[in-house]
Amino acid sequence: MTCLCHHGQDDHTDNYCMVLGCECEELVPVQPMTQEREEHLASLQEEVRVLLGAKYRMGAAKYPGGGLWEKTAKELIEEAIQEALDQITYLLELRKKI
Repeated sequence: MTCLCHHGQDDHTDNYCMVLGCECEELVPVQPMTQEREEHLASLQEEVRVLLGAKYRMGAAKYPGGGLWEKTAKELIEEAIQEALDQITYLLELRKKI
């Protein structure tokens, strides 16, 4: 049995939770993933590891003055909003090309 409650939902009707450290008592049986899905997940995780490492290092080189942990919450949310706007711009343009 694995905790799969949906955080923020009082009725737990979604039966979904993968939150680290969850202390919910809502337990539901979980079907094991197939080997094919495990391999797919592992390949995605490896790709994210490589891409994130490269992106992080590029950012550190571009902005050598300090780390993200030194930014205020306000600065972080403003940067995240700007990144989200960039992402939606790319997605909208990509949709035109499909």
